[in-house]
Amino acid sequence: MGYQEIHSGDQRKVAQVSDSTIEFLKNAPDQPFFVSVASSETHRVFTEGKDCKGEVKVPHYLPDHPDIQRDINNLNYDTETVDSAYGRVLDTIDECGLHDSTLVIYTTDHGIAFPGAKSTLFDPGIETALIIRGPCGFEGGKRIPALVSNIDVMPTILEALGVDGNDTIEGRSLMPIVRGEMAEVNNEIFVEQTYHAGYDPMRGIRTHKYKYTRNYKPVTHYFSPNVDAGYSKTIVAEQSDEFQRPRDREFLFHLEEDPEENANLVNEVEYQGILKELREKMDAWMTATKDPMLDGFVPPPEGSVVSCDDALEPGDSLPATEWLAQRK
Repeated sequence: MGYQEIHSGDQRKVAQVSDSTIEFLKNAPDQPFFVSVASSETHRVFTEGKDCKGEVKVPHYLPDHPDIQRDINNLNYDTETVDSAYGRVLDTIDECGLHDSTLVIYTTDHGIAFPGAKSTLFDPGIETALIIRGPCGFEGGKRIPALVSNIDVMPTILEALGVDGNDTIEGRSLMPIVRGEMAEVNNEIFVEQTYHAGYDPMRGIRTHKYKYTRNYKPVTHYFSPNVDAGYSKTIVAEQSDEFQRPRDREFLFHLEEDPEENANLVNEVEYQGILKELREKMDAWMTATKDPMLDGFVPPPEGSVVSCDDALEPGDSLPATEWLAQRK
């Protein structure tokens, strides 16, 4: 990925990765540095046989079943493990006298790996962590309920460092929110997926009040090739029709009245004005960003593997060339 050095080698567990990070910090050069720290915990397969410290709460989109409780407990345990390990990294930053000159950003790329979350554009699929600690107003103690996208992180870093941003960078700096000058920098955010394990392209726009999403491929409500295997997937498949019933091509949700996104308002007469507005905004965004979906089918990257549409699990895949030949 262009890094000058890779310190942890093939290590992916957070205990090993954090140890490598701490070693680097204790010997950090006397010049600005960038360190990317990532671990495999909170990805499936979760750690088995350990009890988490916190309460196990089953989210609204999953059945309250013992096996799902077990699944969530295992995720929570891994999350607590990550929290503890990264806490050691933060302590080391302080011990090395780097606190006042080091901006720490913790974020994720998608929602949790459960049916109805990861690889969907429902809120549980697009909710990600964003925690920032350091100088420039990030001293802690604030929880800000603003609409934020990961593309806002780069402009935020640039402004915090006093660097003029490039006008071609999408996203908006969050510094006006951090300084208390504004409550929001985004009236809406845009969300998308094209591939996960399988091809399931979708695009969406979310405001505080509404969400509109468009699905470009006729598949089932939950697309099995893109749902990671686990206890929760098994139970949802047994106790619901989420993996059989067709998915609507478009969704419109009133999030203030329906935060669980149950009632699709696309065909409701009184919401046609909102629907038209959000469609147009999303189309304009896709045009401005040269979204390849505007030209139709998006082929997979060369050398990749893709799960077949009838696959039960993400691992049921083919090399991209074979998958493309099968589509024809």
